[in-house]
Amino acid sequence: MAENLRFEISSDFNYEIEQRLSEIDEQLNVLDIELDKYTNQAEKTDYIFAAVSGLVAGLIDIFFVGEFSLQEGYEWSSEKINSFVEHVARLRGYEGEGLEGAIRHLEQYGAPSDSVYNKLGGAKQHHLRDFAHHASPIGLVFSLLTQFTKHAYGTNEHGVFLPPVPITDLTFIGETIPQKIIFGLFYWILHMASDMAGSKNSAGKGTGVPGPILSVVKLLSALPIFNNENEVNELSLKVSKLFNGTLLADRDENGKILKGLDGKPQIHKIDLRGELGILHQLGKQTVPVLINEALVRGFYFINRLVGELKQNCSVKDIDWHKTVPFGNRTIERMITVSVGTFVAIDTADTLIEGAIHSKGNMVEFGRQTVLRLNFVGIGRFTVAIGTDVVMGMKKSRKLKEKMKLKNEALYLSGAKLYSGETLIWSAVKDVDMSVDSFYEALNKCTLRVYKDVAAAQESISQIENLDVTLLETKNKNLAEDILSIL
Repeated sequence: MAENLRFEISSDFNYEIEQRLSEIDEQLNVLDIELDKYTNQAEKTDYIFAAVSGLVAGLIDIFFVGEFSLQEGYEWSSEKINSFVEHVARLRGYEGEGLEGAIRHLEQYGAPSDSVYNKLGGAKQHHLRDFAHHASPIGLVFSLLTQFTKHAYGTNEHGVFLPPVPITDLTFIGETIPQKIIFGLFYWILHMASDMAGSKNSAGKGTGVPGPILSVVKLLSALPIFNNENEVNELSLKVSKLFNGTLLADRDENGKILKGLDGKPQIHKIDLRGELGILHQLGKQTVPVLINEALVRGFYFINRLVGELKQNCSVKDIDWHKTVPFGNRTIERMITVSVGTFVAIDTADTLIEGAIHSKGNMVEFGRQTVLRLNFVGIGRFTVAIGTDVVMGMKKSRKLKEKMKLKNEALYLSGAKLYSGETLIWSAVKDVDMSVDSFYEALNKCTLRVYKDVAAAQESISQIENLDVTLLETKNKNLAEDILSIL
């Protein structure tokens, strides 16, 4: 019974080992697939094409995209916003022509905080310092907050939050919750439309409203971490200069703002129109980056497809996963090389052009450099490097995981071998015991036969000495029976 129990336990143990080894094999197969994805397998031709693609994209950027123009972007966005304002005005019943009339028509949808604009920066600054005048989700939140609290919220000239300012004209404050939603949301949208293109007295040219990006920065600049009673809030100061256009203005070698042919300062406002203009210029910079992406990924697909066709006789046998130009380290390395080449060429052109146009003026050199850099390309290069590095880290983790599983498999295989050896020796021991028992039984049987043979021999030897007369007396007719049998 004990021997049977021992063999049952050993069999169960081996079964559990086999199950775990099978699971490890499956996990190792999955890891091999992932490691293949995270391993750079780019060949010489891949690197050469990636570099050539980056060169082509760089030339496109130099000859067709040109420098980053805030003025060009501002003019483009101003035209779009002016058309938008006129469109919104017509939706609200405006039947006239021209931007000035459209703004005048939309100004009937007023904002409560306009009644206290003098306490929030006056005509030139209250669109920036009054948070309800921001064309962003932040502006919407403060617009609704004003409806429910009857107070305006903003900062002083130092960028510090002011105590809530009571609204003096409650004309545009709703009395019921539905009215507050209408005034705080729909009237706010229409009022933003009337302000984003300037006022009726300076249609298309006057003070606009902060866009989403400047709105966030302005709110951050009002936080206590940026405010110190003994120091100037530099962030708030720069936000104000961005909004009024002096921070990025064109300046001479002495730092003075230049004037255009019309005699007006050449400033570049970063209001909503400025933000849209920047996005428009970035869109132009995106073109060579997208062309580069298309070239590299297209080459990867075609090159891998040709390789699969050479290895397989039928299209059905092609492993399409190997041709997909996304999600593996090989294509990411090719993108990194191509975009890196593109950025290198663009940077070289930027430095050369900056040196030529600046004529030794370091301020102008810095300005020219910033305006000519392709920021989209730099951003894409940063992302490509980050992706490559992350894939390398994932590969290291997968290798460690694979090594751990292999060690476990080796340990379990050793345990299985040891278990098998134990069973063998156990069986050998049992066989040895059986052999001993056989020999013992054989000896006993031999001894018994020997004794029987000896007894028979002794009996035969005694036959000669038997008295035949006694035979008939004790066993009558025995002799006749023997003869009959014979």
